[in-house]
Amino acid sequence: MNIDEISFDYNFNPKKFAVVKESIVYVADNFYNDPYTIAKFINDSPKLVHKREQQPSLNMVHFKDERHCLHVEQLYPLIKDLEGFTNSKFKDFGSGGTLFSNCQMWYDNDYNNFEENYWWPHLDFGWTAIIYLNDDENCGTNLYEVSDDVLEQNKTTEHGQPWRSKKLWQKLYTIPSKFNRLILFRAKDLYHGADINSKKYSGNYRINQVMFFE
Repeated sequence: MNIDEISFDYNFNPKKFAVVKESIVYVADNFYNDPYTIAKFINDSPKLVHKREQQPSLNMVHFKDERHCLHVEQLYPLIKDLEGFTNSKFKDFGSGGTLFSNCQMWYDNDYNNFEENYWWPHLDFGWTAIIYLNDDENCGTNLYEVSDDVLEQNKTTEHGQPWRSKKLWQKLYTIPSKFNRLILFRAKDLYHGADINSKKYSGNYRINQVMFFE
């Protein structure tokens, strides 16, 4: 499938969904006009191993964390709308990319102990937009209170010791995922991470599109 043939027409009508620590979480449902084609492209097309240069890493051993970084001109209007809404600038990491994806899978093994741990709580750069592209309302995005565990977490890498004990992190709120839902929140102010609470993504990807603004 040629990405230039895919429509990225969208409906940007964000609504206030929740307030967490005085920070507003916005949601826009039924976001893309043709989400199934976009989801299929992201799921099926070749991916890059995320942060493959970082060591130590268990990526591609106990789990997969892969990404896309593609230049898609059709996304310029969406970027402009999100820049205006957040009063910030789109961050492309010097790549020239406009389409960034998260494609993650956690193998069914003892290492991926989601019952006792959370997956890598972290901060981003400013505002983060996530578009969920799986038909799942359970594995959304968790928001956390800051933890003293950050000091220990900073001694490792994202893929060296990504699971963090639930005894050390307080979950404040879970933004539920929903197919073709865009969420937008101040990821610079709120620790967050994927809400992995089942084995659903042990044999197929949890996929979303992500955009950063700072």
